Amino acid sequence: MADDPYGFRAMIRKYGKDLAKRIRKSTPGSIMKVGVNVEQILTDSEMSATSTRPSSMYSAFSRTASHSSGFNSGSGSTSSAARRSSFDKSASKGPIPMNISPMPMSHRSVKFSAACARSQATASRLPKPLDIPNPFRPEGDSASRPTAFQPSSPPNTTPHSYVRTPPSPRSPSPKRQKSSMIERDTLPIGPTLASPLRIREPNPSTTTLDDILGTGPLQLDVRLIAHSDAVQREMDARKIAWGVQFEIARGVSCGDWKWEQVTTTKLDHLKGCNADAAPLVRRLLLDQPTSGNSGSMTASGDLALWQEYDREQEALYEGLGRGLGLMGAWKGVVDWFGGKIHQTVRITPTSSTTYSLRLEKPKISKSHRVARYLGSRHILEIKLPEMGKFDPNSQSRKMLLDKFVLCGRVYVPFDAKDGKVYAVETTENYGRRSDNSQGDDHRLSFQQFIQWYNSLSLNNKQPISKWAARFDLGLSTSTPVLQFSPENIIFIPDIYAPHDHTQEKVPAEKVMTDGCGWMNRAALILIAQRLCLSSRPSAVQGRVAGSKGMWTLHPTDHGSTAPPRIWIRDSQRKIELPTLSERAYVIFDLLAVARLTSPGHLSSQLILNMWHNGVPDEVFQRLLEKGLEEEVSPLMQWACPEAMPLLWSAVNKAGSVSGARMQRLAGASSRALGLGPRFEREADADDEPEGVDAESAFDYAANTLCRDGGSPPSLHETVLNLLQSGFRPQNCVYLRDELKLVITRAIESYIRKYRISVPQSAEAFIIPDPLGVLDEHQIHFKASREINDPITDVNVCTVTGPCIVSRNPSRIASDLQKVEAIIHPLLSEYVDVIVFSIKGERSLASYLGGGDYDGDTAMVTWDPSIVEPFRNSSFIPAPVDFINTNFDRQIETVEAFARRISNVSPDIAHREMIKVLLGGLTNSEIGRYSTFHDNAVYACGYTHPKAVRLAYMFTTCLDSGKSGLRLKEGVFKADSKAYGYPKARCMQSEEGEESSRMQDHNTPPLPRDSSLPKFILESLLDTGSDLKKRYLIKYEALDVQPTRQDKDLLQPWKDVQEAAATPFPDDAFNFVSQDLRQKIQDELHRVRKAEISRVENYILSIKAEWMTAVHPPSPSKTAPSPRKKKIRSQSVALVQDVVKKFADGLADVSWASEDVRASCAYTIASRLGDGKFPFSVAFRGLCHIKAQVAGITPITQQFTDAMTMQSSALRMLSKVRSGLED
Repeated sequence: MADDPYGFRAMIRKYGKDLAKRIRKSTPGSIMKVGVNVEQILTDSEMSATSTRPSSMYSAFSRTASHSSGFNSGSGSTSSAARRSSFDKSASKGPIPMNISPMPMSHRSVKFSAACARSQATASRLPKPLDIPNPFRPEGDSASRPTAFQPSSPPNTTPHSYVRTPPSPRSPSPKRQKSSMIERDTLPIGPTLASPLRIREPNPSTTTLDDILGTGPLQLDVRLIAHSDAVQREMDARKIAWGVQFEIARGVSCGDWKWEQVTTTKLDHLKGCNADAAPLVRRLLLDQPTSGNSGSMTASGDLALWQEYDREQEALYEGLGRGLGLMGAWKGVVDWFGGKIHQTVRITPTSSTTYSLRLEKPKISKSHRVARYLGSRHILEIKLPEMGKFDPNSQSRKMLLDKFVLCGRVYVPFDAKDGKVYAVETTENYGRRSDNSQGDDHRLSFQQFIQWYNSLSLNNKQPISKWAARFDLGLSTSTPVLQFSPENIIFIPDIYAPHDHTQEKVPAEKVMTDGCGWMNRAALILIAQRLCLSSRPSAVQGRVAGSKGMWTLHPTDHGSTAPPRIWIRDSQRKIELPTLSERAYVIFDLLAVARLTSPGHLSSQLILNMWHNGVPDEVFQRLLEKGLEEEVSPLMQWACPEAMPLLWSAVNKAGSVSGARMQRLAGASSRALGLGPRFEREADADDEPEGVDAESAFDYAANTLCRDGGSPPSLHETVLNLLQSGFRPQNCVYLRDELKLVITRAIESYIRKYRISVPQSAEAFIIPDPLGVLDEHQIHFKASREINDPITDVNVCTVTGPCIVSRNPSRIASDLQKVEAIIHPLLSEYVDVIVFSIKGERSLASYLGGGDYDGDTAMVTWDPSIVEPFRNSSFIPAPVDFINTNFDRQIETVEAFARRISNVSPDIAHREMIKVLLGGLTNSEIGRYSTFHDNAVYACGYTHPKAVRLAYMFTTCLDSGKSGLRLKEGVFKADSKAYGYPKARCMQSEEGEESSRMQDHNTPPLPRDSSLPKFILESLLDTGSDLKKRYLIKYEALDVQPTRQDKDLLQPWKDVQEAAATPFPDDAFNFVSQDLRQKIQDELHRVRKAEISRVENYILSIKAEWMTAVHPPSPSKTAPSPRKKKIRSQSVALVQDVVKKFADGLADVSWASEDVRASCAYTIASRLGDGKFPFSVAFRGLCHIKAQVAGITPITQQFTDAMTMQSSALRMLSKVRSGLED
């Protein structure tokens, strides 16, 4: 082929000279330069554009397709039967490297009849880096011109022949296989044809990789979460809804009842949908009264959960992939998508060697793509215990290699992420038979799930550890916002810095566009409209077509009515897919939109780097003092009448309460709308907040406390509710104490976490220069709102001049860079993102702690007091032969792994596969090396070779889950011996102090080298401690009117007591004799006093239970943190039970309303000198009493959560207060 590089002669032989010339003539030279299969692409395009085609040519084309990238039905008039016949004949002329069989289209897929090959021709016309490509086809090419796409249109379900899709979970009449314990419905699996859109086909020698696990059930040990053969048969016979089954099993796992109590009579009452039956489960199985409808027996939050279960089940029955989203309204919800229900089982230690499995209540929370595709009910989250979760030899770790059984359904683990193991329901059954009426025909086998998400054969060259890590991408919190047509998904190369072309792989720091592609304006407009954003974002972060990263506005495709298009860089492609005709693959799952956070905040790592690079101590001390003054002073100004609204606003800001409420309202879309923290790991909604102690455990109880009348779930919300109800810190001891705690925590956040505000700074996503107009060491940054003083500054939305760009983590001196900010007119549309230059020897992002552009955020600082003294450090490379010295390089590829497990028995092979998939649990060294590095920096200095080595040890271990590198034997032990000491006091957070005591509370930290200057964090800690003392002394000196009793809160109970002692009117019983009248009055007084006494005794008994709940057995100061957390968690649960009991009241004392009981609790607590008890159990009632006295305005919680105080009102009140103070 040397004399025929593009196969022109072969084309003449195959198609004839005339057609070959036409193909050759219309072939753009740029296509040939990038090595694209011209023959296949142009032939596909030619076939799609031609209305008729001779059968002989069609046969020839079919023959070519069977050996190359795939086959797609043309738009010609040839009948499908003729095409199949032609295809079969051509297939007989040569070996076909795939098992091709006609099969119905998956109901999850949307098949596009247009020829997907046209997109390749589009991609191939992209020029070399730094050129601006023309995304449009020639005007005269009507056959190739893309058509508008409606993202909310229902999918096309017309079946196609010979379509390559993942194995369909809905194939009719599945073949049934049985084993001794598990009955399994096996659905057909096997490779089929691919879309011709530049999709990689498996090599014939690797197609067996997808069969490496076999086709039967995985031979793993079975571990029961909750199951009873007998009860399961009865539940299946009655078609009991899945949410109801889950609730029954949850009660068994928690010890609330036994399977024997689940009788057929009770099950008969639990028929119907989840919304009707699930609220009845607890009362029925505990033999409690169930009068009234189910809606009146459950809170609105619970009802929404059961309705969502029903919604998802109906979507599953429909079989159109509605759970993926973008199909409009569904069952009363606009723009509905699934995957929001989280089903969790917690592994709880029962002793040092044994564990139990306890189901937790399902909840509606954030959504991810795997759950949307399969359905929430088919995913189980296994929450790991704190202690021993990373110990490979622990019992909990061994448990995770088993199959888990819940109500006859078998779940197999497939990924580990953020302290959880995710398991997927398979087609296997345990003690039950499949029931299509329950949606069982929509399940996938474990092998099918793997092949759908991350095919082994198509990704066979990857390290097996990286292949397994890719499952994390499908579990990222995301929102479906846009569906692309396959022809509008275009793959393009990256831009590289000069590098050694003899290297097999381009170094990451040389990839100047690493992780960032393009999206046209039309696509970004559609995303903004779907999310109801106020403006079009200039960049978005997401997942699509096996790719991840950022997509920013395309340089030239700015038509607002064009079809949405996306350009994907090579560096963004993480999973090779079999096709793009699968709807799940072409939906853009949005993680976040570009947004601005200003001002930014320093951290201990940024402070250390800046200090090392020349910024003096006084700068940080001044910022610390100013930041504390701005945050704490508004919390201590109560004097004037306008003070309370301003105090409310200050508390709201200190606790980010409005933001938290917005997150709750946004639900599954909160991250996509930019309502979450940027640098922090996603918090678990059910994780206990930091700082919980026994005295204030009720502050952090779940939202059920609010529903039952207890205090809100956070300290700051508690204070806000008290203020808006009319309480004042001057005369309410409880509010005063809580407000003091708010101030203490605000100060602690500054002096312990060094979260110091820098007014002249901002945080945003970083993107590479899309036009190549910035010079080396230049950035462009333009904000959509004011970031500078609008009175004194000329440019209030832009930054120019020297500035510092930084990113967390930063551990070596060159991780922060001083650069020049300019405003380039060609980049004016790139707003709320920091644009980095793509020129130079290496990527600017790579300087910042090895960053890239796939969603990294950075802080830009233009404060002259920081920027002017700062000096850039030269790049500090890893020590010589660093990898070979510390890590094993024996990286096992997918192919090598498959060869290894092919020579062992199936049970061993299957366990090895699960071990690989759960490889994320083995990286316990990451956190330890962070501590080791901190200790080396403190003891030896920031740039000491030991500190530099440990910094690279940390970053390498951080990436080891994907790279496959493993520490050499003895390395961790030696580092632990040298640096495994408690941190210095100035480097400990509150949680870190406990961790240090866990190791050895008698071991001191490493001493600092005497030749080194005083450590900057020690100086700041000293400054902060002095400020804390000063503010708390000032707080105690504030003018108050101390009182232990609030007359307003005492009054309702006082009225009850007075009414009981008040004689009845003389004419009350004038229809009876005088003697009988007196007897009736005496009896009524006796009954009323007895009832009053009963209520008081009832409240006293609840107070005793509350005392037990908030004062659990105290662990020693040196007890492990998990032990303390367990006690706190149990305490919160007990408080919830107490609050619920208080809310239920005495059924036969009808006059004891919520306000009366609240007043009684307050009266008793005041008499006993306990101010916290009544606010814990009767918070809502006390607030209602106080608000009625001050003048109440009825409002529902839904409106309260959506409200905030306008900035104009705050400015007016501040001005009024200032005038009064003057």
